[in-house]
Amino acid sequence: MEHEIRDSILKKLMHNPGLLFNELCEEEKSNKFSYHLKLMEEEGLIEKQQLNKYFLSSEGKALAVFIDGSTGKKEKQPLINVVMVVYNDDDTILLHHRLKEPFYDYYGFPGAKIKFGEEIAECAKRELKEETNLEADVELMGIMNCHTYNNGKMAYHHNHYIFKCTNPKGILKKKDREGTFEWATKEEVLSKMLFPDDPFILERIEKGLFFNVEMDRFQENDKFGEIKIKSLTEYKKC
Repeated sequence: MEHEIRDSILKKLMHNPGLLFNELCEEEKSNKFSYHLKLMEEEGLIEKQQLNKYFLSSEGKALAVFIDGSTGKKEKQPLINVVMVVYNDDDTILLHHRLKEPFYDYYGFPGAKIKFGEEIAECAKRELKEETNLEADVELMGIMNCHTYNNGKMAYHHNHYIFKCTNPKGILKKKDREGTFEWATKEEVLSKMLFPDDPFILERIEKGLFFNVEMDRFQENDKFGEIKIKSLTEYKKC
């Protein structure tokens, strides 16, 4: 019930800025409703202004971006990531062995979530330095919108910005909080238990074309199987 009260308040103030208490509380006045209204004021999500009317605060409006206007509940959002495919001078590729759920024991390329307010290329550079202790030249090579289904149900939704990273400098940190790093030849990379989209990514980078892809990945009992390319557009880089 507590969450239903908060959801109801957010939903109403999204569509009707400036409501009196009795307009917010459709039912008979209750201590529970008053408690949550006051709590939301203290959290800075709503504020009382002229004529004792309630409005969403600036923070409340920022939260409303993620709220479903029909239910007042927070919607799931895709994870927005950078993926760094790092090539060493000897043509080996940096491989990350993931030792964290989800996707425990899979191999892939270093990646990280983009922080709020961060520029995409700067995120790739920062995360590469923080996670591997390497600095490199980064080039955006593609954008991937990826849905992952597990046992027929969508479990994950990722937006990936794919970067090719060259001329790495620094001493590789062998381990981060999520797994281990190693340099590997392309043949060694392809022999590992990879994320199923990684061979596709390598192939696109080798073609030297910028790509935009819509992809589905499929799991059974958390184990990856096939992928499905729903649309692919490639552009010659200027």
